[in-house]
Amino acid sequence: MYLGHHWFTDVLAAWALGAAWLALIITAHRLYLTVRRRRELAAPPELTDAAAARREGRRKSPE
Repeated sequence: MYLGHHWFTDVLAAWALGAAWLALIITAHRLYLTVRRRRELAAPPELTDAAAARREGRRKSPE
């Protein structure tokens, strides 16, 4: 094999591997977002408000 040249099958295999990796990353990210959304919906509103306050860097005022 001459330096700088690849067999056509090598290129196809690299594209297939890249596409598989991209599909895995997209699937994992969508699964993460789904789980996070379901946890937020299942959490009591008080906890959700406190979590939002923590993200913004402020404390929730006592009621």
